[in-house]
Order: sequence, then structure tokens, then C-alpha cells
Amino acid sequence: MADSVAALSTKSGGGASTTSPRRRSRRYRYRIRLSGILYLLVTVLIGLAAATRPNNLLVWIFGLLLGSILVSGAVSGFMLMRVTVERLDPRRAVVGEATTIRYEVRNESRRRSAFALRIRERRVGTAEECESIADSSPAWVVHVGPRESVHAETEWTPAQRGRVTFTEVEVGSSFPFGLLEKLVWLALPGEVLVHPRSLPLRDEVLAAIQSGRFGGLDLARRPGAGEDYFGVREYRPGDSIRQVAWKRLAGLDQLAIIERSSNGPPRLAIALDLRTPPERLRELGEPRDLEERAIVLVASLARSAMQSGFEVGLEVLGLEAPRLPVRIGHRHLERLMGTLAALDLAQRRRAEAVRTPTESRTLAVTIQPGRAGAGESEWSISSSQFERILQVETPA
Repeated sequence: MADSVAALSTKSGGGASTTSPRRRSRRYRYRIRLSGILYLLVTVLIGLAAATRPNNLLVWIFGLLLGSILVSGAVSGFMLMRVTVERLDPRRAVVGEATTIRYEVRNESRRRSAFALRIRERRVGTAEECESIADSSPAWVVHVGPRESVHAETEWTPAQRGRVTFTEVEVGSSFPFGLLEKLVWLALPGEVLVHPRSLPLRDEVLAAIQSGRFGGLDLARRPGAGEDYFGVREYRPGDSIRQVAWKRLAGLDQLAIIERSSNGPPRLAIALDLRTPPERLRELGEPRDLEERAIVLVASLARSAMQSGFEVGLEVLGLEAPRLPVRIGHRHLERLMGTLAALDLAQRRRAEAVRTPTESRTLAVTIQPGRAGAGESEWSISSSQFERILQVETPA
């Protein structure tokens, strides 16, 4: 389940859907631009003048203006009839970071070329996300020849964490005169998982973690050059005389060597405690904001700890989420961020959830949206400590 959460990104038109680009539902409409409205007013005035006072020059000018409107609509209309678009979804996105969305634009016409195409997402997830994608710049394609395909891209900055659903793409062109814009709406479903943002820890917090002040050092399950006792074995040629077990030699005729354990990387087990119902958090602030802050704290702590060489694990209390063991590496970090991104705060909380006991010499941290509890772990953090733990940039 965790692997599917981390890699949640469906290529539009692929995956479970087998709908071909030609059969994908499409809707057409025209839109009159401001320049087209002014042009139309001028055309109407010249037409009235030509009707009241017939003049060959006025009639020719009126016919030319009227023909330009018809040509503008016909050219852009026929041009877009054979244009298809495939969205190349990003594999991941992060709140507050620009994400590139790429499109493959194909002209299936044998003779006609397509010019000045504008591509943008028409509907994306919730109303807030629709406004977010609408503010971003559209993707532009200057020219697509017959039977050719080109790539275009735009940047999108997600405003919130979670699953974002793409519904359809709008392709428009006002070629050649910019009077009428022909629009084609292509049903292009897709979904991307937006990871929570992660902020750097404050220097004193990061130094306290790296120095082992809170614990977290682990013993590897193999002999090494550490200081703790691991076991005893028979002497082998080349072993140091300093490691001889002299007390054991009292009753034996052969030498024995004391083996020491090797120190493993420091270990950090993070528990995101979301068992408190949202209605009980209202006295401290907006419940959703407090819970989102707690998620950002977890993401920031996990990323900073892994960059410092920690093995990190994650357990979510109160919601359905996979428990990630203590591991290290880029892939494990992506799984952890994907788990946080997939959390649905609208679900009912499970108050009976109990934290799994941590292993020995593992730093246990509990992060919760309410007030930090006592005795739950070695280190307890609440959303109210957001600015004390993280380096938050304040607007000038």
C-alpha cells in the first residue's frame, strides 16, 4: 500500500482507462475576444453606412470585414478538429513549489497545420485548486504540422496537500486574426499526489538531534569497532591481544576474544497523533490548520533527520495509514512523504489507536495538533511550537 501511495500518478488516457485520443469526449465553443467585439462594432457601423448610403467602396469594405470574421472562425475551427492532447502528469508535486506539467500535442490532420495553440487545465479538484491552476500561465504551441506531435509545458504551484484531480484540458486558438477564439474541451482525467512542504529545522533543534541529546543511537546486529559488548568467540590469528577475554581463560586452555558491537546510524521513530477530534481543537485555533501544521512538522523533521544520517520511521495514530518501519534512503523518504500526502483529515478519528512500542535506543517523537502530552514519548511536539522548531520565513 505504501508503494502505491508514493507512486500515485496516473498518466492521462493510460492506466485503467483505454479510451483512445480520437474517442475521448470533446466539446466545442467560440469565444469573442475584446478585439473581436471592437472589430464587430466597426463592421456593424460600416454595414449600416453601406445600407443607408449605398457605395461601392463601403460595400466592399463591409464585405471584407464580414469575410474576415467568417474566415477567422472557420480557420481556427477546422484547425482544432484534429488536434489531440495527452497530459504527461508529474510523478509528484510539493506544496508551494512550482511543478512542471507537460503536454503532448498531436495534429492528426493530413493537410492542415495548427497555429498559436493555448493549453490550460479547465477544472482541477476543489474550487481552491481551480483558482490556483487558473492563475498559472498556460502552455503555448506555436505550430504543429500535419501528422506531427510536439511537447508543451507550463508550471503549476499547488496550494494544498493531498490528492489533486485533473478533469479536462482546454485547447484554444484565435488564429489568424485574433477576433474569434475557438475552444475545445478535452476530457483528460488524471490524479497527482501533492506532498506537504518541508521547512528547515532551527539550528539549535538540529544540533540537539545530531548530538544525540535525545538519544537515538542504535547497535548494529554485527560485530564492529564499537564499545558495547557483542559476544565471545575463539581466538583467530591476527586478533589483537587487547581483546582477549582473560577471565574466561581461567578455566579454558584456549584463547577467547571479546567482540564489540558496531554503532549503527541514529534512529528516529515519529508518531503523528491525530486521535484528538477536530471539535476539541477549536479552542486552540482552526482544527484543519493545526493538523496541517502538525503534518508539516513531521515532514520537516523527517527530511532534516534523514539528511543528517538518521533512520526514520513513521506511524499515524487516529487515521488509516500504513506504518513505515525505521529506514533510510531517498525511496523511503518518498514513501513517507506520500503517506503524509494521502492523509484524509475528513475521516473519522480512531481514539482507540495505540502507538507501537519503539525499539531500544530509538528516539521516539510524538507530534500532535493539540497541546503536547507528557509521558507519551521521549520528545513531544505540538503545532503551537511550529515557529520554535522550524525556520519560518516571515513576509517583509
